[in-house]
Amino acid sequence: MATRLVPGKSILSIFILLCCLWPCTPALSDSSFKQYRRSVISKVARNWIPVRSTKVCPIELKFKIHKNGSVSNIEVCNRANVPVTSEQKVLDAVRRSVPFSPLPPGSANPLELKITFETTTALRLTVSQAIKHYGPYARQSLRKKCKDSGISYPPKRLVLIGLKDERKLLVFGGSEQMKLIGSFLLVSYSGILGPKLKQGDLQIPEGIYRLTGFQSHNMLALCVNYPNELDKKNATADHRNNLGGDILIHGGSLSTGCLVVSDDDMEQVFVAVYDVGCNNTKLIIAPCDLTALNPAINFKKQQPRWLPELYKELKAEMLACPLRP
Repeated sequence: MATRLVPGKSILSIFILLCCLWPCTPALSDSSFKQYRRSVISKVARNWIPVRSTKVCPIELKFKIHKNGSVSNIEVCNRANVPVTSEQKVLDAVRRSVPFSPLPPGSANPLELKITFETTTALRLTVSQAIKHYGPYARQSLRKKCKDSGISYPPKRLVLIGLKDERKLLVFGGSEQMKLIGSFLLVSYSGILGPKLKQGDLQIPEGIYRLTGFQSHNMLALCVNYPNELDKKNATADHRNNLGGDILIHGGSLSTGCLVVSDDDMEQVFVAVYDVGCNNTKLIIAPCDLTALNPAINFKKQQPRWLPELYKELKAEMLACPLRP
């Protein structure tokens, strides 16, 4: 039996559309076949969340269901340049679903099933669902990274530093002394060096921010409190209004003023902040590593007068984190 799991509407907001074909006519009634098929699909669907991606990538998996509902010979038989984590998730979706109901009388024993899993362009998950499904994989990697850095997971505090010129998001953790946990590439970038000043300028903000919440419907994302009080104060002094908003740290491939990392990396960032808590997480967004470099900005041309003072504050905050070995 070949089954295809693709994005659509189905169980637990997983949004799966399924089409099934048997390699040969099953030796049981259509109604029995459909009922058993639905039970298998339902169980696998509850244990699988499609990896979000801008490109749909199929992964074909096959396994055998025995008379008592046990499973053997689970293997990936076809893939199309998918991440290893995506491959592991489809294998685990079937393993977590075992055992299935016993095979209906008259069916082949064992019954070979093929399922094609596909990535999706939207998650449509609650935050608790996202943590349930992405948490185990992310925490496994985060624990190893923390152990390598000499700290326990989850740490008491997190500091996230976005470096625009270096195209990196650095994650530091600890209690008093912060240590580097992970370095994630910014896969997309918009604007130029310098702060965000108004709606639609495509600038990534610069400053010291808080994270105010989580999003997981269309993508994994962390909400940033831009504009913060200093942004508003500076705007008032400059006689500016309409500062924009809706700034996020998120996965995907397109930035319009947000910090964007790969979907796989975002799973780790999302889960780390969830485990540590937004109240214990600080976000610093800087033009570059201000502890070692001067930003490639002409402060005398089209830059606000308060910018050098902001960079002094950012540098002082960044010195508490070991950006350089």
